[in-house]
Amino acid sequence: MGLSKTARFVCASLFLLLPLSDTSENNPIVRRQTLQQDLCASVNTGSGNAFLDRWQSNGLCQDHCIEQDFAFAVVQYQSCWCSNVEPPRSTLGDVDEDCSESCPGFPDELCGRRPGWYGYLRLARQPTSTQADSSPSSSATSTSTSTSTSTSTPTSEVSSQPLLSF
Repeated sequence: MGLSKTARFVCASLFLLLPLSDTSENNPIVRRQTLQQDLCASVNTGSGNAFLDRWQSNGLCQDHCIEQDFAFAVVQYQSCWCSNVEPPRSTLGDVDEDCSESCPGFPDELCGRRPGWYGYLRLARQPTSTQADSSPSSSATSTSTSTSTSTSTPTSEVSSQPLLSF
């Protein structure tokens, strides 16, 4: 024999209210788990152009870099890069202090800090290398200069003949 209509209604009502009664951080239905930066560095070892998104988050950057089979997702506010190179130890900072800017797409997460600090999230793939401390690209900014020199040989005679054009 089954439950009465009233008993079924009460059970269904209680079942629907269960997720609303637990608002703790442990309930994945109510609150998404935040992703933490594993490293914070003053250099960006990311390759290629930044993957920009106005709603950037650690999860969005992580998913982007996992799809491309990289070892790290590197975040700085709205920007994301992927990398297989671990930053040098000499460039590492404190994750909670130096990489303390909230992600625009998920403010409970931290996404590096502008200017000059990059948050690194470790992915499943192993890094291919660690960037050397003495590497020219190990500084956050680089300066390049180019000089062009033009020389001409003076001539002692000036022609009075008109130039011919065809």
